[in-house]
Amino acid sequence: MDLAATGNVGATFRVMSNELKTPKILYCPADKGRTAATNFQTGFNNENVSYFVSLEANTNTSHALLSGDANFAIGGVPVKPGLLKGVSQ
Repeated sequence: MDLAATGNVGATFRVMSNELKTPKILYCPADKGRTAATNFQTGFNNENVSYFVSLEANTNTSHALLSGDANFAIGGVPVKPGLLKGVSQ
């Protein structure tokens, strides 16, 4: 949680790497500002992640977003990759 609180979404997804087969799924080819990673150890960072992750999602707030990409918009503004915080619905 300490790394996530700093906005380090790459580290947040690295923690989840035991549940993810490959970091390539975190990269969207349409996201021209990012590059695909081949593994979670060597050089994996925020630049390899096209998605956002929310620390506020939990089982008590079923309407909260856990993760997604720039196809989501809040108030008409696309959500950027990284850490999603402070969103209430």
